[in-house]
Amino acid sequence: MRSVWLDLGGALLMVEQTSEPPRRVDGIGAGPFLLALRVEPDQRTETELRLTQAGCPIERRSEHSSYSRDPEGNLIAISVFPWPKCGER
Repeated sequence: MRSVWLDLGGALLMVEQTSEPPRRVDGIGAGPFLLALRVEPDQRTETELRLTQAGCPIERRSEHSSYSRDPEGNLIAISVFPWPKCGER
């Protein structure tokens, strides 16, 4: 399989295979370096636990985000950032 495309309800996530060797990127590297997903505040603890149980421990936390790595070493985040609803500022 060369790629997976996911409809995120108004956004499209395209994950494509690369021929580059796997490498860990600390900080901001060339190209994409972080995939962040929003969860509801009451889902943060459960999502952190599920990541840890899957072998992806939480590396650090901020007020709104928890950071982990996928099995290939890519940085991922779950965020509870309070985005305004459409039309609000």
